[in-house]
Amino acid sequence: GSIPASCCFVMANKKIPKPLLKNYKKITNSRCTLKAIIFRTKLGKDICADPKQKWVQDAIKHLDQILQTPKP
Repeated sequence: GSIPASCCFVMANKKIPKPLLKNYKKITNSRCTLKAIIFRTKLGKDICADPKQKWVQDAIKHLDQILQTPKP
């Protein structure tokens, strides 16, 4: 069978410093009760965060800028 996407059950309760963040993914699985963002840190840890929080939105914008591939 297929491996179910991981769901978040506990959200980060403190802000993660932007330099520690490597990338992120959105949880869109309908079986997950919480809508969340999973940040992957440079230490290889996955941290769930609430997309409604301001710092989470800022971190996503920050990562989008870094992860955008520069156009030739």
